Amino acid sequence: MHHAAPFLVVHHKSKYRGFYDVMLEWVSLNLPAARNFFELRALPWSLPKGHRHAVMIPWLQDPVEQWCQRTYGQVMNLTAECDLQNVPVVNRPERLARAGKCSGADLMGKSGLRTPRVVRIDDLDKLDALGFSFPLFIREDCGHGGEMIRADTPAQARAIPLRRFKKPVAIEIIDLPGPHDGFYRKYRYVTAGDFGVPHHLQVSTQWITRGENRVVNEITRAQELAYIEAPCPHHDAFQRARQALGLDFVAFDYSLDREERPVVWEANPYPYLHFSRKELTYRNDAMHRTMAIVVAHYFQRANLPQPPKLAQYLEASKAISPKVGVERVLESPVGYWQIPPAKRRHALRRGTDTVRDVLRQLRKQLPGSTSRKIRDWYLPGL
Repeated sequence: MHHAAPFLVVHHKSKYRGFYDVMLEWVSLNLPAARNFFELRALPWSLPKGHRHAVMIPWLQDPVEQWCQRTYGQVMNLTAECDLQNVPVVNRPERLARAGKCSGADLMGKSGLRTPRVVRIDDLDKLDALGFSFPLFIREDCGHGGEMIRADTPAQARAIPLRRFKKPVAIEIIDLPGPHDGFYRKYRYVTAGDFGVPHHLQVSTQWITRGENRVVNEITRAQELAYIEAPCPHHDAFQRARQALGLDFVAFDYSLDREERPVVWEANPYPYLHFSRKELTYRNDAMHRTMAIVVAHYFQRANLPQPPKLAQYLEASKAISPKVGVERVLESPVGYWQIPPAKRRHALRRGTDTVRDVLRQLRKQLPGSTSRKIRDWYLPGL
């Protein structure tokens, strides 16, 4: 009998993201026996005869059909094979598009969470007919981290070049600065099956809150630690949203309104996962917890017992939901989990990210046709 690894992980050979290297390295370092459970294969791939795969895990940027129809066809063929042989699929590829801005807001809203109003738009003159109020911003319906263009007036909206986007959507801006300091806060909560864990809190002076413009000081550090080290009171609400999206693994980015209720900006089935090595190392325990619940979910879907070290951690970590034990005394003692060492390819990844940022800025300054070529050649999937 061959192909004994129960976790079949498939990826696209030219879009294999480095942070999943980090996940496999984390498993190798912290749960070495479990590393043998992972079999990594590039698409196209078919289930071989005599396989013993217990779960299929596509590690593919969402939604697959947007950046490569051929890859989408390949992974859907493999998904059909898995269905015929009763092999569960984590984050089924045909459901990834449900996390798009428009459908995601609708589905999460129906699950009970507050979301901004989102509509697809092909003519900015139609905003008035849609009854859209200002301010608003335009961005891509699918994908993450792309361009976001704000408009505070109808004139500013009409000046936005929609040709920059493949499937533009107009999104209501719900302005939620902190009542005491005026800073904007974006929380991230990660769900993996029934598990959930607070992942990070980014504080910014700008309404677009991303890692590159975060405010880092003693106060924001204390606030982030308080968030990531405690169970999230909104866990059940995020679980209902995850189920409404039809996904297994998803990160929710949200803010809190004045009544401390979450306002969800987007759901991300393919979040960027990495360990910090400089000023944000205090966040690494949250990354360990994220890795732990993802791996635990794989064992759960494969109907296999959790590795003892992982099971003990899930039981003891107070930040991981749902709560299992009555007393939780183990959080993350020194040496319990280790961080994968930095490798040259991670440095190259950071360099690639820098180049991509420069190209994004250049794209804004160029004519439409040239801009689209840059996007298609160098920034696929954004």
